[in-house]
Amino acid sequence: CVEYLFERFEGAVAELSATNLVEALVRQSESLLREVVVHRLSLANRRFHFEGDEAFADELRGELASRYRITTALRFTIEYVAARPPQGPARLSVSRFDELMALAAEMSEFGGMSDAVRYELTEVSLSWLPSGRIGRRKTPYPSYSDYLGAFGLDEITRVAGMRQGRTTDELSSEFIFAALDQGVTAEFGVGVGRLRRFFLALAEIAHGASKQWMFKGRRDELLMKLLEHGFDLATAEGLIDRFALAPRDKFLQPPNGFRREEIYPWRSDRGYSHRYRPLVLRLRDGGVDVVFGARHIANAWRYLVMQLISDRYKANTPALKSAMGGLTKARGDIFNRYVARVIREHEGLDVREQVKKLNVHGRTHRPPGDLDVLVVDHRGKRLIALECKNIEGAHDPYAQWSEVRDLVEGDKSIVAKQRGRVAWMRANVTDVLAWLKIDTSERWRVDTAIVTSEQIPGPYLHRVNIPVVSLQEVRRMLDTTGTLSFSG
Repeated sequence: CVEYLFERFEGAVAELSATNLVEALVRQSESLLREVVVHRLSLANRRFHFEGDEAFADELRGELASRYRITTALRFTIEYVAARPPQGPARLSVSRFDELMALAAEMSEFGGMSDAVRYELTEVSLSWLPSGRIGRRKTPYPSYSDYLGAFGLDEITRVAGMRQGRTTDELSSEFIFAALDQGVTAEFGVGVGRLRRFFLALAEIAHGASKQWMFKGRRDELLMKLLEHGFDLATAEGLIDRFALAPRDKFLQPPNGFRREEIYPWRSDRGYSHRYRPLVLRLRDGGVDVVFGARHIANAWRYLVMQLISDRYKANTPALKSAMGGLTKARGDIFNRYVARVIREHEGLDVREQVKKLNVHGRTHRPPGDLDVLVVDHRGKRLIALECKNIEGAHDPYAQWSEVRDLVEGDKSIVAKQRGRVAWMRANVTDVLAWLKIDTSERWRVDTAIVTSEQIPGPYLHRVNIPVVSLQEVRRMLDTTGTLSFSG
């Protein structure tokens, strides 16, 4: 089905004229990015139009799915047109644009569904329709739809917290850039500061080029403007090539150094994507044009930084891999301390952080791994061992499959390690209570959970025998009940 839709998509693109086509698609992309920002900023006010947060979250679930669908379709269309510029006679009308979006969206949905079935994340429900056609369930898969609802509820909680002055702890930009600088230099040929200046220069150039904040001109013209911003010619040329989509002979044959999966639109975090490469190169009249918009430049920089600091960027150099790994650990430590601080603010809950060993009656006891956050619930007589993970949720079936493997598969999985720590605590609960200076004659229960920085789809796609909750869920529990209560 994906092959059939791709052939139809290719045929629809081939009918179009290349004249102003890239510009029209980039303008649509810029408009969509603006809508995304407006949508995010409007959440706080829209919340009051619903009876409760759950009703609003249900509304957001559909909006998030729709936004992801159109964003994916438009991104793929730009990537295809950049690789294989058409030579047809037709202009891009509204109806033709809608046709391209529909074909690209359906292709991405079927591709994602194929991956979901392949990696055993779902089963597809098919039916024989009265018309003689084969029908299927329209939702991607119910468990992922549930995840989107939970993600939307977390967004509501986060925005409400911001209005109340709640902030999250994070490393400073100066620390992050210093930690990444050597690795970024090895990977991109310039340091973080210079790379940031490149994106800022592009945004300024696009902002000043037209009322639409979009640059469309010759490559040589762009090079001259970058020289005016203090870049030497070799650096400017190298960075343009690194962050540009260029024409190639066959779309399904990716450029050297990239795997075929990195051009599949249903795969997220692809190295060869308009998301990473906001510049579109076009051959015209013996020269090369460059087209890009200011909003997409800013968005591409934010996305690149987020990939770097979350250790999701597919680095080619050992130096950058090492730098990202070190930064991930530092951010994890910050998140652990923040979770502890959020819980400590509530009466009746004591907290111990990074418990590595217990000295009791002259003996040293060591759990099988650090206890990130140990919560002492005096009223409920519970010890709650929290494993904290500062991670970003996976956004496509292949990445979700990898997330599930990391979460539950094997003795080295996140769940297996935490179960080992909890089993140790239950076997040594008397010593743990003595270390905490709590009366050991009383009966205490040991509970556990994994706390993530945001909602992740893994627990919705695969049974996990330890509760997995987001930080925002923890906030809601504490705000409504004053304690932590987990199920699962």
